[in-house]
Amino acid sequence: MTSVGRAALAVTLLAAVTALGAPLYRGAVEVQEVPALASIARAFAAAAAGTLELLGIAVVREGANLRHPSGFSIQVSGNCTAWFHAVLFLAGLFALKPETRRGRGFASFAVWSVGGVGVIAAVNLVRLVLIFVVGARVPALFDWSHHVVGEALLAGTVLLLCWRASAARECVAPALALAVRAE
Repeated sequence: MTSVGRAALAVTLLAAVTALGAPLYRGAVEVQEVPALASIARAFAAAAAGTLELLGIAVVREGANLRHPSGFSIQVSGNCTAWFHAVLFLAGLFALKPETRRGRGFASFAVWSVGGVGVIAAVNLVRLVLIFVVGARVPALFDWSHHVVGEALLAGTVLLLCWRASAARECVAPALALAVRAE
C-alpha cells in the first residue's frame, strides 16, 4: 500500500473511531452504563490517590472520587481513563504500520500496541495528579488545566507515539526481535 493509501486509511479509521466513540466520550452515555470504564476509572483514582500520597499531598479517595482537605474534589469518570486516546492510538498504529499486522512483524505491532497503551495510561495518571494539585492549590485554573493542558498532553502523546511507531523499522524489543528472527 502506498503512503497516500495508508494516510487515507488512517484518516478513515480515525474518523470512524471518533464517530463511534464521540457519544460515549462526550457524556451522552453515562459511565455507570459501561461497567468496564467505571472499574478502570476507580483504578485510576486509586493510582492517583497513591501517587498523591507518595508526594505528600493529602487526599481522601471514595470510589472514583478524590477529595482534598480544603474541600476541592474531582470525580474520575470514564472519560478520565484515556480510553478514547488509547483507541485513537491503536487505530493510528493499525493504519500506519500495515506490514506489522502479519508475519514476523506482528511481534513489533503487539509490542507497540501494549507499550503505547501503557505510555498513554502513565501520561494519564500524571495528568490526573497534576490537575488535582492545580485544582487544590489554584481552583481558578482547574478548568483550563483539565480541558486544555490535560487534553493537549494526551493528544500530543498519541501523536508522538504514532509518529514514532511509523518511523520505527525494527521491533522495539530486541529480545523479542531475536526470538521472531529465530523462527
